[in-house]
Amino acid sequence: MQNGQSQQIVLRFYRALDLLVADGAIRGVSAFARIYGFNKWNFATQRREPWRDMFQLSWLELLARDFGVSPSWLLSGHGRFYAPGWDAERVKRHLKVQQQCTDFAAKSQLSENKIIAKAL
Repeated sequence: MQNGQSQQIVLRFYRALDLLVADGAIRGVSAFARIYGFNKWNFATQRREPWRDMFQLSWLELLARDFGVSPSWLLSGHGRFYAPGWDAERVKRHLKVQQQCTDFAAKSQLSENKIIAKAL
């Protein structure tokens, strides 16, 4: 069971997702869960029941690394929501570049598979 302080961090995590949705950085909480391969039921249950032990600390890192959310804000609730140098527009650009890299890698893999298939 999460203690009171841990529950506040869990709630801030979900508040961060709501703020990212409001800023247009992500489409929704379920989209976030899908992108990272989370079980949507567990993800939704954790939000409704922050005392449960399903929350993973690594989820905080995803918000800090991929969305520029301030780690200090996530842990304490103090300071600015976005880390220095980050804002909603930078998050959108960052995610667009990530998607382009993912698309390129997928196309490269497809091309490589076709070459291998021809060689066989």
